[in-house]
Amino acid sequence: MDYQLSASDLFKLNLSCLPKTRESIARKAKQEAWPYKEVKGKGGRGGVKRVFKLPDYVINEIYYLQAHPLNMPSKEPILSYQLAQKSLTTELLEEFIGDYKQWSQLVTLKHIIPVRIFSPEKILASYNRKSRKEKTEFIPLNPQLITETLKAKPEYLIAFQEKGDSMSPTIKPNSLVIFDTSKNQYDSEGIYLIKQGQEYRIKRLQKATISKLLIISDNASIYPIVELDLLNTNNNEFCILGKYVFDCGAAK
Repeated sequence: MDYQLSASDLFKLNLSCLPKTRESIARKAKQEAWPYKEVKGKGGRGGVKRVFKLPDYVINEIYYLQAHPLNMPSKEPILSYQLAQKSLTTELLEEFIGDYKQWSQLVTLKHIIPVRIFSPEKILASYNRKSRKEKTEFIPLNPQLITETLKAKPEYLIAFQEKGDSMSPTIKPNSLVIFDTSKNQYDSEGIYLIKQGQEYRIKRLQKATISKLLIISDNASIYPIVELDLLNTNNNEFCILGKYVFDCGAAK
């Protein structure tokens, strides 16, 4: 993000870490001695404006907002992306998780905790019909495993089937993998359930820079590493749905 944003650009982003006027932002940049360069552009004197190399605390907030889009007042695209509302995927998952308590009371098996299998295609079809009558598949897990070993809340857990071999040998094809959907943002290197474009994928994520993530397949001899620029990616193109907590092995 070297030398990309002017005080006017930062004003439009409405960041909580910065003052609320263009002039105050420019003064803060001067007081803190932000490096800058002058470029041709509208808004500056004589058709020239200053663009700044941002300090880490500003970059961190921009990175956070890009990973978790908010309802921002600006109507203009900033940094070539448009801040978006929640994607349909996020809404479906939240609804799926939200009725867990009511649903789990219908499961008659004793001394187990049911973890539902997240099948986006079936859920979307149900969502479109406004119906919840379909039978929900689930994995029965030991309560001690969830509460003491995984230290997770059952209502946030989902199972997702890894159909391919991109995460071999770590995760075998057809394995049912448990994810904690309360961990729906990048916090450290690990395996995550993501939606990339129209595809749901299990991938290892690693931070490359303050605004870039590496999307890694453990089967690296076949599948190349992909670098994702979060500042040029919106929530409909990429989002994190949960973080890996447990692998149930290959489903029969």
